[in-house]
Amino acid sequence: MNMFLWLSLIPVLFYCIFRHKRRRLYKYASSVIKHKEDLPIIGVTWAFLGFTGDIFVKLQQFSTFTSQNGGLTNCWLGPHLYYTGQD
Repeated sequence: MNMFLWLSLIPVLFYCIFRHKRRRLYKYASSVIKHKEDLPIIGVTWAFLGFTGDIFVKLQQFSTFTSQNGGLTNCWLGPHLYYTGQD
């Protein structure tokens, strides 16, 4: 029982360290409009699955959303933050 407790605390500890190291990234990401189709863990990764034509249509929709919201939005591709901008 004691070994199970220690083994279950290790992933929690690593997750807390991971979040703490990236706290400034989360702060800056929250100051910019988030894309409307962002999912909690995978972000917009799901949008880039499929055929090339479907991916191109999604990119056009992201571009339209960006231009409608001041020219700067952000989106997450898994744990990576990307800013999308237009001039």
